[in-house]
Amino acid sequence: MNKKITYLFLFITLLLSVGYTVYTLINIIDLVNNFNLVINAVILCLFSVFFAIIGIKTTKEKKTIYIPIAALLFITFISFNFLNDIKFLKIQKEGTVDNFINMNVTDVLKWASSNNVEIKQIYEYSDVFPEFYVISQNIKEGTTLNQVNILEVVISKGPNYEKMVIVPNMLGWKLDEVIKFIDNNHLNNAVINFEFSEEEKDIVINQDKNGELRRNEEILFSFSLGNEEDLIPVKLIDFKNKTLFESTLWLKRHGFKFELIFEFDQNIKRNNIIDQNMAVNQLLDPKASNNLILTVSKGQEIIVPDLANMSVEDIINWISNQNLKINFEERYDEVITIGNVIDINYQAGDIIEEGTLINIIISKGQLRMPDLKSLYDFREWGNKYNIEIEEQFEFNSNVKNGDIIIMSHQTGDIISNNDKIIITISQGKPVTIPSFIGITKTQATNQCNLLNIKCSFKMGSYSHNVNKDVVTSQSRNNGAVVIAGSTVTLTLSKGQPQVFDFAISELWYYPLKSADGTINDLRKEFTSRYKDVKFNFVKKSHNTLAPGMIHPDSPTNNGSPNKVEQGKTYTVWIVE
Repeated sequence: MNKKITYLFLFITLLLSVGYTVYTLINIIDLVNNFNLVINAVILCLFSVFFAIIGIKTTKEKKTIYIPIAALLFITFISFNFLNDIKFLKIQKEGTVDNFINMNVTDVLKWASSNNVEIKQIYEYSDVFPEFYVISQNIKEGTTLNQVNILEVVISKGPNYEKMVIVPNMLGWKLDEVIKFIDNNHLNNAVINFEFSEEEKDIVINQDKNGELRRNEEILFSFSLGNEEDLIPVKLIDFKNKTLFESTLWLKRHGFKFELIFEFDQNIKRNNIIDQNMAVNQLLDPKASNNLILTVSKGQEIIVPDLANMSVEDIINWISNQNLKINFEERYDEVITIGNVIDINYQAGDIIEEGTLINIIISKGQLRMPDLKSLYDFREWGNKYNIEIEEQFEFNSNVKNGDIIIMSHQTGDIISNNDKIIITISQGKPVTIPSFIGITKTQATNQCNLLNIKCSFKMGSYSHNVNKDVVTSQSRNNGAVVIAGSTVTLTLSKGQPQVFDFAISELWYYPLKSADGTINDLRKEFTSRYKDVKFNFVKKSHNTLAPGMIHPDSPTNNGSPNKVEQGKTYTVWIVE
């Protein structure tokens, strides 16, 4: 009974270890970065096999062989994991994509430069993410770099200050409430002033505009300082390292007039106060003339080095260390080696402030003519790389219509800056237009089909000399050369005109209504009786006849003429 239980446990142990090894090998996706797991599974499986053999082979001879092997495998398993944990074993790993969300773009560019990954930057406005911080990325964190061609990151442009917001009427609001609203709605051009008033101190007493406004539209808020006589001397606070906004707000709230001076400073953050010309805790009367001056930091005085001769990695590091903003673009260039600077918006020796945006165009190396076959592919390629493509067309009996005959550049040629690619496109075998005049519609249709052109037909006029459905004119001249599939419009004769006996009966327009009534009645009768004969009605005055009668001088009257012909126009005068 004990031996059966032992065998059962040995079998379960062996089954689990083999199953775990198979599962690991099948389900592991990133073999390079998880090779240690594969080694662990294999060693554990081998150990279980020898452990099971020891349990089954109970003879002393067999045990003396298998026990050292099993012990050695177990020692190997423990040693491997210990050395791996203390980083003694350096198993080669493939790099992976980091999580860049809410990181500064300069950090992303540093990583891309060191890992030789191309970055595509897309800029979008965001109220949540600070300017130049990553909003999202198109490749998940942990993806191995061998699966990455281009990493696309969406970068914040900061709030959209052109965005419309609803600004309420804040009259009566307290100062803290207004400042909170300004911050939450990213109003970057709100001006806060204080003035004497009978109203309670720190209450909005005037607001120059409200309603739907752009965030960057200037809004003036006036807050109450209370009565001038209520102003009391106050001890001056220490403004050093405070922001310009909170410092000036404090001074305005206490009724002080002040002056601002801006200077570079290596230690004080930009737009923070460097110094003040009056001592901290000095008691000052806001009603007196104090000549108070605050010195505001412009940040470090940054002298631009020769960025054009620096590597991309060194440029990124310098920009990051100087607290500057960076915008990278990449462009092909026939001269500048890949990875080197083509252009930069600041030159060596320029003095700039913290937060300045550095625009850098980096070379992607030489752009070469691709091996493209279709005109559509060339147009797409030209649009992508901003290459001017001139299209020329010519007939060619050997090259199919729409295919390329020849190009100004051959596959593999270097595309120089501002180059224009000239592509000659085949219009196929030329088709010479024959004369269709005098042939029937059926004959013209057969001839068009043979020439691989399209014929459209329209009816022309009646003719005493040309039979019906015979071509009398054509839209393209005899001998004109066109491409296959072109359309030619052919005009057909209506044939011999029919002649009708003509008379006007008074019954057609009696009782009289008006000139317009008679015209409507006659038009109906003429249309039904004299098909394709045109009549032009003109209203004329008469001294004695009633409106609506046929004028006695009408060019067309009852029996004059006594015949009318299809395709001709006759004029009838009606008394108005």
